[in-house]
Amino acid sequence: MSAFWHPISGDGTLTDVGGFSDAPPSWLVPVKHGWYWALVMNLYTMTNTAKTAAITYSLLCVLFVISMYLVPFLRSTALRVVLSLVILAGFLYELTVLDIMGKLPDYEITAMLLHNATFGVEGALIAFRTEIVRNVLLVLACAIPMLWKPPAAGKAPLLVIGLTAVLFAGVMYRTQGSMRYWPSPVLSYIAAVRTANIKTDYPLTAISYLGRITPKVENIIVVMDESVGGRYLTINGFEYDSTPALKRKESEIANFGVTAAFANCSLQSRLVFRHLLDPKDIDKDWNELRTRTTIWQYARQAGYATYHLDGFGGRNRFSHAMTMTEASHVDNRLTFEKAPRTDIDLHAARALREVLKKPGRKFIYVDKFGTHIPYNSVYPKDQNVFGAEEDEEFSLRNVDKTRKQYGNALRWATNTFFEILFEEPLPPSTLLVYTADHGQTFDGIRATHCRTLNVFRRDEGEVPLFAMSTDPLLFEQLRTAAAATRDHASNYWMRSTLLGAMGFDGDWARKAYGVGLTEATAKDARFVYVFGTPVNLDDVRLVK
Repeated sequence: MSAFWHPISGDGTLTDVGGFSDAPPSWLVPVKHGWYWALVMNLYTMTNTAKTAAITYSLLCVLFVISMYLVPFLRSTALRVVLSLVILAGFLYELTVLDIMGKLPDYEITAMLLHNATFGVEGALIAFRTEIVRNVLLVLACAIPMLWKPPAAGKAPLLVIGLTAVLFAGVMYRTQGSMRYWPSPVLSYIAAVRTANIKTDYPLTAISYLGRITPKVENIIVVMDESVGGRYLTINGFEYDSTPALKRKESEIANFGVTAAFANCSLQSRLVFRHLLDPKDIDKDWNELRTRTTIWQYARQAGYATYHLDGFGGRNRFSHAMTMTEASHVDNRLTFEKAPRTDIDLHAARALREVLKKPGRKFIYVDKFGTHIPYNSVYPKDQNVFGAEEDEEFSLRNVDKTRKQYGNALRWATNTFFEILFEEPLPPSTLLVYTADHGQTFDGIRATHCRTLNVFRRDEGEVPLFAMSTDPLLFEQLRTAAAATRDHASNYWMRSTLLGAMGFDGDWARKAYGVGLTEATAKDARFVYVFGTPVNLDDVRLVK
């Protein structure tokens, strides 16, 4: 049992949680959970170290809740309307996040949502439109008493709210804004401000390696797919023939099967890969982790030209929290922003083939657009291969239909990508590693991924992982390792394997970045980062 995790079930086995355990959402839910969580997160430690601070903090949390109930009694119409709208907007946001992710938003969730605002909002609005409409109606109902002309209540409401504001400002000034846990919806606004004010660029740690570098292959390709669950490829047993192109190449594939993802959310997974982060580090401040040495730096030191085929970004827009400094280590960046959503991966596959024809050593990272919700927007209308009923509509509630649409999306975005790539053989001395950022879970209740710890499900942390190589010795090593760890591998094992292929000393790579795919065993722990907690996937029981 991982020391990072506390078991949910009585028998000591972690179980998936299918839904939020509270009563139906209401505008009181954020108040209840917000102030309670804010208190318990800090009060115990503060009581043991600074009793005055603990008393002040607990008093302030209670005052916040009281103040929200006093806002409707403010005599100043302007002040009452402004504060009411701020509170109600915060409640609407938090109720919606609670519906989608199973937890009220904290700093990391807010940062993730803001970073992905240009990408994931459309799918969320479509998939959770029923919940969003319900929450809007709830908030509008609450707006009536908050905005109505109040009964006479004297100056007491204004004095309490003013005292709360002064105490809050004092605490934030004294702690230099480091206090992260506050009652709802204050926490969400603070998190948004903190996210908006964080640095947009970071210096990167220089490479400390001084040993010999002897590259094993000329071309290294890493394809990071989007939202591909480990169990949903044909070669891993999916009920629908989603990837026949891979099935035809099965003898040339070292298939590690269903493996543990870096994280259960796109932004974190791709940051972990590019910065080669370790499970024991990823609960630290992400701003500090973004200064870690990147895989681009290692590739360039080993003499590889670096290529980034970015299916999400644009010519002047980076994706997944890439910074200018990180991008400066990418020699060639190709984007497909003018392509229709259905054609992005097809363009990426053709671009990859052309890059492989260029001379010299090359490290190529493909940020594949993949199969994000709504799935029926990923494939053309005439590609409803698996017969999803009323395919023009998308809803996560109909699980059987969702799985068919997901199969269609994989058949188009992933299978066609490889069909195009395999039109010509991979060049000699090439290593290709394919995986995905996170898996998918279909329960008809919440988001398919990016769930918080209390409603995390195992299959959103499961992704496919396979390797191909035209170097006979390397392929044999990978195929032997894949057979030994089939369905029990981890994406974190890719790190030292890739550095070894670049030519860095194997012992040094394993010491710096852990075991590789060819050294690990099925007994090694397999961690998935789930919003602040590294979870050993083998401690989580799959719910079918």
